[in-house]
Amino acid sequence: MNNMSKSDLIIVVALIGLLFSWQKIDQKVFRQFFPAKEQPVVEQVADAGMTNENTMPESSIVAATPAATPAGDAKPVVMTAEESVVKVEEELLSLKNEQMEIQLSTRGAAVRHVLLPEFKKTLEDADTPFDLDFEDRYAVGYQGLAGLSVDHAYKAERLENGSIRFSTKNEAGLKLTRTFTLEKDYNLSIKDHFVNEGGVPVVLPAHQLQLGKMQRLQVGNYAGHTIGVDAVRMNEKPSHLAKEIHKGLKKSSDGIYSQEFNSPIDWVAAKNKFFAQIVTVEEGSLGGAKGFTAAGTWNAESKQVATVTAGVKFQQVLMNAGDEHVRDMSYYAGPKKYNVLKQMPKGQDEVMQFGMLSPVSKILLNLLNFFQKNVYPFSYGVAIILLTLFVRTAFWPLTHKGTESMKKMQTLAPEMTAIKEKHKDNPQQQQQAMMALYKEHGVNPVGGCLPMLVQFPIFISLFYVLRSAVELRFAEFLWIADLSEQEAILSGVLPIPLNILPVAMALTMFIQQRMMPQTGDPQQQKIMQFFPIMLLVMMYKMPSGLLLYWTTSNASMIGQQLITKYQKKKKEGAKA
Repeated sequence: MNNMSKSDLIIVVALIGLLFSWQKIDQKVFRQFFPAKEQPVVEQVADAGMTNENTMPESSIVAATPAATPAGDAKPVVMTAEESVVKVEEELLSLKNEQMEIQLSTRGAAVRHVLLPEFKKTLEDADTPFDLDFEDRYAVGYQGLAGLSVDHAYKAERLENGSIRFSTKNEAGLKLTRTFTLEKDYNLSIKDHFVNEGGVPVVLPAHQLQLGKMQRLQVGNYAGHTIGVDAVRMNEKPSHLAKEIHKGLKKSSDGIYSQEFNSPIDWVAAKNKFFAQIVTVEEGSLGGAKGFTAAGTWNAESKQVATVTAGVKFQQVLMNAGDEHVRDMSYYAGPKKYNVLKQMPKGQDEVMQFGMLSPVSKILLNLLNFFQKNVYPFSYGVAIILLTLFVRTAFWPLTHKGTESMKKMQTLAPEMTAIKEKHKDNPQQQQQAMMALYKEHGVNPVGGCLPMLVQFPIFISLFYVLRSAVELRFAEFLWIADLSEQEAILSGVLPIPLNILPVAMALTMFIQQRMMPQTGDPQQQKIMQFFPIMLLVMMYKMPSGLLLYWTTSNASMIGQQLITKYQKKKKEGAKA
């Protein structure tokens, strides 16, 4: 890359610009060319808090005109709560499998805790399992159903098959029975059975099933918008609302964001960097999933999104006396682990948010897991190194061709200088003469940059993998405590945390430049000498796993160049 031609320099600068604006390009450009068939209709609602006490009180819910005529002449009862919200005593019951433990509460028949024993709570506390703690907002509880919501007591019983059943009945005679069954991996099936046991019709008002709060986990500056809310319809592009929530909270005067989206959905998710909750509503369920809500809170000190949550909106339903209706749902609460999420039927793996390069990201993640599991167990650092060597080997022919192209450009340097001098006052003729020279000698002017152009999607895809895949959380390697974050050596001691890999990346890039064939004019050569320093500054706080990949790639390129030079000298010696 040293001493590049003007066209090469433009390409490199464009690549660097693309790296740091990729998320915006992905959101603003690609989505214009590949829009979703139907985008959710957004309605701004009044800011609301995210705790049970601050959500819309049941007494404020007013049912619309029933969708059907009640049987007989009985006037339908509109379910509105006249009593104030009262805290109730609770009992916790657990469902367990190999991957998780879910603690269900008799308060609201909702999820209080999700314990994930295979994941550490913190880097220092390896013995305490990670806990999705929903103390402030219980998950999969109802809002807007008088006597049946998250702050009302349910009776609980454990069934012979291991499931847990909750039941309660409100003053209108509407009985709700909720049955929770823990499936494989991190999936919980929920069957809600509504029965009108009163003597008159009941209007079941529009209501919501809420998700628990997701706390922000990442600390690095390059974590991206990984805490947010996602929703999707069948065969539709997903809606990722992390950036919208971030912008809304940034502009909010009270640090609270709340939005309603009125478009039917298949599922909705609330997620942070490594974990997600996903509620999927089965087709034909009572009230349908007619929309969703998204909410968030702001941390003024860190100037970041602190928490997010979501909910599924169900429409009003008229239930005549004796009517029975069922609502089937599935609830995923666990890690953003692609190999598990891809088995879910409605594209729930979209919470990984791999972007437009999703196929490449998936291949890289599968390769990383393969190397970590089969070649050198328990070290994702070694897996990243092996992945880098694999990519370098795969692109060796192209890299070699690019090097040869740069050597040819070097031999043509005197003639190129003469052409520039001859046509210095006519850029068009200068360019035509240059192209004729390239064609005569069979030289590709951008051949030296082809290896970088081809490998750049891999670099971007690895960035997406490192910001989403839970496999890299707390993955240690040598002095690195977490490959998904910057090294941050002596953080809190030094004014700026010490990161070794960015320095190593810049140093190996400088050595690589010095070894490459010299092309281009002296002014461009001087500009390119500052290129490693520029990257050092721009990428200093990027995830250490990404920098390990780039540094290893540079080092392997240096090795390839040394081998090429040795083979050339050996061949020349044999001819002599």
